[in-house]
Amino acid sequence: MSGHYLLRSISHQDLVIAQAPTARGIWGPLQHAAVGWTAPSRGVIQNVFANIAIPNRGGLPPHRYLQFGVENPIDPSRALYLRSAEWVDQLIRPADPGFAISALSVAAQAHWAAGSKAESIIAQIQHGNVSVEIYYVDGHEMV
Repeated sequence: MSGHYLLRSISHQDLVIAQAPTARGIWGPLQHAAVGWTAPSRGVIQNVFANIAIPNRGGLPPHRYLQFGVENPIDPSRALYLRSAEWVDQLIRPADPGFAISALSVAAQAHWAAGSKAESIIAQIQHGNVSVEIYYVDGHEMV
């Protein structure tokens, strides 16, 4: 599995707010727990963040997904939350085929290309379920 968006770290406070009734985010189970946080897995994720190609997702360290269910039309309060959430501005989408990030809808990709991260995630939610791949909480490795 891969996310539609990648986020290096989210604060615990932002994570709690993202799961509140307005945003309705769901914090998924730990992925790649068997890989663990090792020197090689740390190197793999650092390469991803540095836009250095990786061969595949197999060596990635533990991470989780913050998931948002499809909603069309999107509730205005949910859209307002996403437009104001600081973590949304930190989203990235590595182009590396080895990282294999999930494709966006045409509308979400257009917003992304125009530099509007909030409008991109809102458009993606209106198209289908959305996952944000996260590796750190409050800067601490995901366990």
